[in-house]
Amino acid sequence: MDYNLPMIGKRADYDLIVIGSGRSGREEALAAAEDGRRVAIVEAGLWGGNEINYGGIPFGVLLETSQAMRRVEDDLAVMSDVMKVRYDALIARAADARAAAAEASLAEVQDTGVEIVEGFAKFISTHEINVNEKVMRAKTFFIATGKGLRDNKIAGVEEAGCLDIADVVSLKRMPRTVFVVGAGTAGCEIAQYFSGIGSRVLIADIAGRLLPDEEEEAGQLMDQVFNNERIVVLTQTRVTSVERDSVSRRVVFMQGGVERAVRVDEIVLATGRVLEIHDLGLERAGVEVGRKAEITDKEGRTSQKHIFAASGAKRFVTRTLPAIVRLGMSEDECLKADERVTARIEKFNGGRGFVKTLVDSKGMLCGATFVGDKSSMLDYALANPKDPAVRALLDDSVSVLN
Repeated sequence: MDYNLPMIGKRADYDLIVIGSGRSGREEALAAAEDGRRVAIVEAGLWGGNEINYGGIPFGVLLETSQAMRRVEDDLAVMSDVMKVRYDALIARAADARAAAAEASLAEVQDTGVEIVEGFAKFISTHEINVNEKVMRAKTFFIATGKGLRDNKIAGVEEAGCLDIADVVSLKRMPRTVFVVGAGTAGCEIAQYFSGIGSRVLIADIAGRLLPDEEEEAGQLMDQVFNNERIVVLTQTRVTSVERDSVSRRVVFMQGGVERAVRVDEIVLATGRVLEIHDLGLERAGVEVGRKAEITDKEGRTSQKHIFAASGAKRFVTRTLPAIVRLGMSEDECLKADERVTARIEKFNGGRGFVKTLVDSKGMLCGATFVGDKSSMLDYALANPKDPAVRALLDDSVSVLN
């Protein structure tokens, strides 16, 4: 990122202003501060964004406990008729992890001299934002506002009191039954979490399989796993409306041209997320916004050379059991991009895990997907250190294997 871009008019107060305190924003701020730059982070909500407050650390704690219970249940050397979770203690554990992570992250940033400003940022010109009625000027900006829930076109969502990931990590009572709308990464993680702690779970998606953005083989395997865990999978299903009465919530959905309904305790929306940019005043900064609210290219550049934003991930992790780690493109993405690839699948851990690699006509690796538990993935990686997919995995996502 070029911090020496010229400014027309008034002198800049900062070399870099980061809008949002999520991981990508903090990383940019720390790198610039360590380089001797004048840096500020503007945060309108909880410090740390989704990673620290919702889907990252606190939900990760919930998921780890749920999966630990599942492993014990599947252990043939353990006999237990009933295993119950102390739900209040579990939610408290997640809250403690969130608080500790937020405190440590805030201290790390403050120690570098980065100025932290609480409030909503809105562009008023190409190099100026307004925060709490104060104008802040910078040579460069980095937008890291995180993502909000995508419009799902389901009637009655607000009235029914549906949950998202922010509500899941602080839910006061453990639900007996849960309906998860959306079977992508977040939906599958949430479904397996609730199933693991003892809730009865249904998961629905308009697509024809689980994990529609991942490799087909990964979705097929997860379908088998969910079937063994008694999670009801409803594919090619469109949820049309939700309702709430004094005792439960009612989900109405269409499947195979037939309208059906089911009553559950809680409904969780996991229908995808979009970048939260609608209140930033980007039009005054001259930033072009695409049809799907995208504002950057693959390198994180906007139409203004001094304004950047968090770019799309190159590594995609689904923290289910088994876990799914994808680097680069999927086979479907290659086909859509008219990229001809050769796919190879190699199984490991007695067939309970596999790696799928995609290689183009020049022999270059376009994508790789690993499916399995963390220990078996690591064993495979250590046994095949020269495999291009393994090298990519270890270089880009070694933390996933730790």
